[in-house]
Amino acid sequence: MGKPSVGICGLTGCAGDQLALLNCENELLDITGAVNIKFFPMAMTGNDEDSPLDIVFVEGSVVQPEDEQVLRKLRDRAGLLVALGTCAVWGGVQAMKNEIPREELTRKVYGPQGERFETTAAAPLSHFVKVDMSISGCPVEKEQLLQAVAALLHGEEAA
Repeated sequence: MGKPSVGICGLTGCAGDQLALLNCENELLDITGAVNIKFFPMAMTGNDEDSPLDIVFVEGSVVQPEDEQVLRKLRDRAGLLVALGTCAVWGGVQAMKNEIPREELTRKVYGPQGERFETTAAAPLSHFVKVDMSISGCPVEKEQLLQAVAALLHGEEAA
């Protein structure tokens, strides 16, 4: 069997979990040698937007309708979907209870331009699609991420 095809994508979040992967430094060459990265908009150009993926790592939570659309398309493309980081696994800080109504908060943060943004209550990936593995952390811990990647490359799945 050839190298598994992999996608790495961020929804609404800080991109810290994608950076944690890029910060694997010494191990990064081993990782990229073991997989065929087909989709990683944060780190590469020429992304394959349509072909099937064996594994997709998704960071961030669903906060906008576009996030849900991207997530569902990735789920349809991927054999395994990994929720990467606290935002993806639990909804993150943006999912915490806030007493200020969403419309008022949007207006306070963005002013009149806030009316252009269509947002929903933040939710983890599992509220929308099947998640095969979850790696929590803000950002994820390097060793935990490397262990998960190794497990997936050896055909092991963990919840």
